[in-house]
Formats: sequence, structure tokens, C-alpha cells
Amino acid sequence: MNIIIFFNGWGMDEKIFEKLENKTNYKILNISFPYKIDKVKLNKYKRKIFVGWSFGVYYMCKFLNKNKDISYQEVISINGTPEIIGKNGIPEKVYDLTLKHMNEENLEKFYINMDYKLMTKSKKIDELIYELQYLKDNYNPQENKVSKAIVSINDKIIKSKNQNKYYESKGVEIKKIDGGHYIFSQLKSWEDILK
Repeated sequence: MNIIIFFNGWGMDEKIFEKLENKTNYKILNISFPYKIDKVKLNKYKRKIFVGWSFGVYYMCKFLNKNKDISYQEVISINGTPEIIGKNGIPEKVYDLTLKHMNEENLEKFYINMDYKLMTKSKKIDELIYELQYLKDNYNPQENKVSKAIVSINDKIIKSKNQNKYYESKGVEIKKIDGGHYIFSQLKSWEDILK
């Protein structure tokens, strides 16, 4: 048995990729905030691929740095870095302003900026603020574990130039996609991510 462990972005659930076809021989395991995973259960899988999107890239690398005994085949980032706050991610000033001014109206603007057209709200504003504050309070830049980075050239949330510069400095393979921060409406299948 094979598995893709997907570390989701801020405030999201599995609805973001429910339209992606899965013709692989991999089970998909979605991990959202608070990013808890039973690593013992992962041992039954022969091949493991880790995929992180947005904030999930940070939490994915944090998990792998903490659990160095876990074997895996590949680690893929989608529009995110292990250093999610700062010059290699979202500038700290922008992050703080987002946290300070988070409300329904600004959330709608955020979704528009990330090209997220589904607009399904599975979490309340206070939950979203809690997630942002939790990351801010517990943030430590992570050592890179990414072997391939998928970067949208029009990402308005985590600027593509920040991602490209970071991954180039780490010698990571970069696959550029024409799109915004939320790219799952442009992808047809998990194969588009894995190839």
C-alpha cells in the first residue's frame, strides 16, 4: 500500500482538492490544522510521498524534522516554503496585518487574492484567527525537506519570487505553473502534482 500525506493550507479542509482525480495507486490522507498525525499508522505503507500546500509546507517540514526516522520517497511543496513567515514566505508585516484585521470582509478579499473561487467556509473567523495566532506564537523557521517545489507564477499570497529564490538557494527542482496561490482548480489529477 502507498500513501500521499497532504498537509493542507490555513483554514482549509479536504474540499479544496475533492475534484482532483486520483488514478494513482496512492491513498490520500488529508492533514489540516492542528496537523496531528499518527506516525505509527504510516509504517504500514510501503511508499510515502509528502505534499504540502501553503502553510502546510511549513508544518510538513516541521513534522519531518521532528520525525527523522520516517522513510519517504519524495517531499513536494505547492506554493509555500519551510520559512513561511519572513523574506522567504509572507513578510512579517503583512502577516501581522492579516492577523490584526481578519474579519468576514477581509477574508473574502483574501480568497479573491488567492484565486479561491469555491468560497466554501468550513471554519469560523475566530478559528481562522486562532490558527494564524498559533503559528505566529510557535513559529520557528524549518530546515528544508522539500525535493520538488511547485510554484504558481502569479501567487499573490506567498510571492513566487520569494519561493523561487528560496528553493534555488537549496538546489530544489522547481516546477512553475501559470496560476495563483490556489491551483487546485487548474489541476485535473494528483498525477499533475506527482509528475
